[in-house]
Amino acid sequence: MYLIKGWARLKRPGIHSAAPSTKITVMVAARNEQERIRYTIDDILAQDYPKHLTEIIMVDDHSTDRTAEIISSYADGE
Repeated sequence: MYLIKGWARLKRPGIHSAAPSTKITVMVAARNEQERIRYTIDDILAQDYPKHLTEIIMVDDHSTDRTAEIISSYADGE
């Protein structure tokens, strides 16, 4: 009962109507992920956070497959 009352008393964060202004960086390390790396990149790009405030860093950890090539294709504007 105490837990229920305690949770009910917690203040909930208000919804802000101002546009986001914080720059974020998403870093992804990948090694031999040619089968799945497109899904990861597409999901990151699909976020609705302002693009001018988003930096994406992809790190290829010496892949022996096409992971680096796929990542590079996005950097070229795919």
